[in-house]
Amino acid sequence: MTVGITDKGSPTIRVLYVDDDRATARLLQRKLTGAGYEVDLAYDGEEGLSKWLAGSYDVLALDHNMPKKNGLEVIRELAAGGPLPPTIMITGLGDEMIAVEAMKLGADDYIMKDTGAYYLGLVAHRISDALARRRMLQEKRQAEEDLRTQRDLLAAIFETAPSIMMLVNEDGRVQSINRAGAAFAGRPTEEPLGLLGREVFNCTNSFEGLGCGRNAVCEDCPVLTRVMHTFRTGESIYNGEGRMTVRKDSGIVVLDFLVSTTLVMVRDKRMVLVTIVDITPVKRAEEALRESEANARALLDTPLDAICIGDLDGRILACNSTMAKRFGRLPGELLGQNVFEFMPTHVAEGQKAKRRDVIESGKQVRFEDEREGIWNDVVLNPIFDEQGRVTRIAVSAHDITAVKEAQRLTLQAERFKAVADLAGGVAHNFNNLLQIVMGGAGLALINLESGDFSDMKEHLEQVLESARFGAETVRRLNRFAESGLESTGLEAGDVFDLSDLVKQAVEMARPWWKSQPEKKGVKVFLKRKLANDCLVKGRKNDLFEVIINLIKNATEALPDGGSMGVETRREGDRAVLQVWDTGKGIPEENLGRVFTPFFTTNVEAGRGLGLATARKIIDEHGGNISVSCAPGTRTVFTVSLPLAQAVESTALVPGPAPAKPLTILAIDDMEAALKMLGEGLEKFGYTVLSAGSGEEGMEIFEENAVDLVICDLGMPGMNGWQVGKAIKDVCRRSGVPKPPFVILTGWGDQSAERERISEAGVDEVIEKPVELKTLVSVIGRL
Repeated sequence: MTVGITDKGSPTIRVLYVDDDRATARLLQRKLTGAGYEVDLAYDGEEGLSKWLAGSYDVLALDHNMPKKNGLEVIRELAAGGPLPPTIMITGLGDEMIAVEAMKLGADDYIMKDTGAYYLGLVAHRISDALARRRMLQEKRQAEEDLRTQRDLLAAIFETAPSIMMLVNEDGRVQSINRAGAAFAGRPTEEPLGLLGREVFNCTNSFEGLGCGRNAVCEDCPVLTRVMHTFRTGESIYNGEGRMTVRKDSGIVVLDFLVSTTLVMVRDKRMVLVTIVDITPVKRAEEALRESEANARALLDTPLDAICIGDLDGRILACNSTMAKRFGRLPGELLGQNVFEFMPTHVAEGQKAKRRDVIESGKQVRFEDEREGIWNDVVLNPIFDEQGRVTRIAVSAHDITAVKEAQRLTLQAERFKAVADLAGGVAHNFNNLLQIVMGGAGLALINLESGDFSDMKEHLEQVLESARFGAETVRRLNRFAESGLESTGLEAGDVFDLSDLVKQAVEMARPWWKSQPEKKGVKVFLKRKLANDCLVKGRKNDLFEVIINLIKNATEALPDGGSMGVETRREGDRAVLQVWDTGKGIPEENLGRVFTPFFTTNVEAGRGLGLATARKIIDEHGGNISVSCAPGTRTVFTVSLPLAQAVESTALVPGPAPAKPLTILAIDDMEAALKMLGEGLEKFGYTVLSAGSGEEGMEIFEENAVDLVICDLGMPGMNGWQVGKAIKDVCRRSGVPKPPFVILTGWGDQSAERERISEAGVDEVIEKPVELKTLVSVIGRL
């Protein structure tokens, strides 16, 4: 069987040549060997067919006139078993019809013999042409298959998406709508096609005049305005909030929703893909929750709060001494003054918007306000007249600066303590990883020295995977010790298997459930039951913190030993995590309070922020967390998260240089790292200029045309921030565009350094260690 078509630089191509003329066969063997091929010979048709079936060849070349089986018979037998391998038929004069027959059976080419044997010089070129044609055909078929797969995937996503999705043309008419959209409109999928938006969703405004898009109120339509904006500018809009009143189920319904629009080309026609997510239940729940919390806060207000009453324009009608003190005035001096005059312009605008919300909704508005390091919990309460109109607004501001700082310091202290406890587990993991790295590298060296390359790739992949895991462990430990949660939204999160994350957390928490209890002569049995494919999307480090906290709580509940367990499973469209223990349990009266900040029944173990933080994280991921505990049974914490779809990854391999090779300036004070970076990027076709310091890098930059800069952060002399700023200044003075600038750092997450990133003109910050394929992907994106 053939092993397939190989590229230049791959192992030598193997050719089987079949000819009963031994002298001619050996002459052709020498010519092909000189051209770089590995050639094996057979001297009749049956021997050739047997060798082909038993061996591993890439190309078959054969004469026609041979004893036992002629060339055409050999080709027929091979073609009967499946697609013919790359085949060259060599025939004598007058055998053109035989050559044509061979081509019909799938042969790639034929060569006519001549009396001077000049035809032998053509064979190498014909083989090369045949392999090139096969390769192009293979690539074409793969591209067509990939295109079909992508088209089917996009169609499936569109059709099965839980949100309303539709394609709209420039006339505002629906060209396609998915099942969710048709179901919301209460129509079959085909019925809305060609209709205007108001005809599909029955917007009440469309019944009061000329129709959808032609009434005065339509100028503010949250859907139409965004669609027209995208058609006009080509800009996409993501999750714009809107509200619409529609006729639905024989009644009038007010809907809150998020609308996203993006421009697409469908059969050479411009259309806008509209996605609508109904958030009405969420909005109603938020309003009810805010109202409930606001009422509870109003009951707890004390004279220590800053309180004032103002008119609708912000003039102060009454205030207490605490409020006056906040503004550096006496209470009498504030009467008649406009409260917004004491605020910076941008703060005043935000406060005015919140007051408008109170006036328009007639409901309380509550928010946290921070100015110059002082935090206040601010509540705006409407005051109604006899006709039920809002005529005044009562404002109370409770100073929560100390609470905020206490929460920050307490959470940071607990994290540092946890990090210290986990150090043993990290050391254990790293010893195991180093064992794999040393073993894999050793085996790879042995294979290299012995010339056995069959297992070398597997050993090197084990080394790389262990390095990846070690790097992720260090990053996770660093971020776990930070004082705040990650600020990135879920759209920037990863799709990953929750069970894999649980395995990592269990290993890192080994000191809590194994090492520390065993030192005290206590035995804790940990049981794992982890399901496959529990894919979720989110901030991996935040969810890792939740799992760590749940494991820590379970071990603390077993001071005298016992059993605990971690389980994952799929339930419908949810991934479920449960952490349980057979410890002392939680009193029934405390079950509803365990997620409250600073509540704890174990003052020696912590300050009661772990579970409150866990609930905040799970809420932000669209999930829920609960606890159950019955007398004499397990205490079970259950986390439920939305399942996510798997994301296919595309492996990067070194290829030919791009049409216009990029020149990259690489700067790093570590010589070995700089050398590996340069060699790796050059394999992808880039030209790399290397500098061992920031100063040397600036000299090279000013003397050469550089398309992109990759610079280490921590270096003696000029560091990465300083190099970036210097390059930015040079380009500004020269009047040329600044090339993309990438920072490599081993100092952990630098996302908080927004001011430095902007000042240095940094386009991307990448944490070390970084895989070459990831770096190449970033370069391609920039």
